[in-house]
Amino acid sequence: MKDIYILKDNLKTCFRVSGAELGKPVLYINGAGMSGSLNFYQEDLINNNIKLYSIDRPGFGQSDFNEDKSFSSITESVELLLRELKLDQIDAVAFSQGAPFLYHMCLHGIIKEAVVVSGQDDLHDKSTFELLDENTKNFVNSVSSGQLTCDEFQKTFNLDGFIDFVIGTSSEVDKKVYTQDPYKKMYRECLQEGIGSSFKSYFQDLSMCLSPWGFNLEEVTTDVFHLYGKHDYSPVHSPDFGLTLARRNSMFTAEVIDSVGGALIWTHGSYILKRLCYN
Repeated sequence: MKDIYILKDNLKTCFRVSGAELGKPVLYINGAGMSGSLNFYQEDLINNNIKLYSIDRPGFGQSDFNEDKSFSSITESVELLLRELKLDQIDAVAFSQGAPFLYHMCLHGIIKEAVVVSGQDDLHDKSTFELLDENTKNFVNSVSSGQLTCDEFQKTFNLDGFIDFVIGTSSEVDKKVYTQDPYKKMYRECLQEGIGSSFKSYFQDLSMCLSPWGFNLEEVTTDVFHLYGKHDYSPVHSPDFGLTLARRNSMFTAEVIDSVGGALIWTHGSYILKRLCYN
């Protein structure tokens, strides 16, 4: 299947297309530093009759860099995709750092049903911030205040450092996924197209997602299901596995699977997609 390119302000945004040719359309928003190339396993998409549109956020993969990237600009690109597909709304899945982008789209009425998997939390919510460890609090503050700049961060952090950080903060059950093929090879290729090709784009996303988002989750009127693994040790994913999120909005629900970690897209892909494919 051919990928779809959306042109806005002379900048192109790429949506990778995979899964079942005539399947139910679902949008996918990837995590930090990742292009859209790594998403659900093809077998899970085919078995659940899903046609996936996985976005390359600006500066990653086949999408042009956008100096003015924002939550609004990403939402506008998805609106243009829906116009291309002749749809008013689309179901969507967000992984990790993709969560705040999806929440923003929900606020603008273009998402029918949303699933957030191992999602980054609203770290500037006071009660959530207090649950973070001190190192994470300091990092969030340094990024959101502008104290840590892109140039300074790039001196000590790169593609290999990113992979080392992800592996180093992962549980043993996640390491079994992240350090073995086929995931290991696909993950590195995905990051090479992401943070490896444009550190500036990665830092744009980081700054947007670790700063106050500028919108209220309480105003979301879309059903949003949050799925976490009990052994998800990422310092910026939800520290209470979506419990506070579910309390903040009656449209939000959360489930925690005891035996797994954050790699749910690749360990429980079919379970996730089944929530969407019959609705």
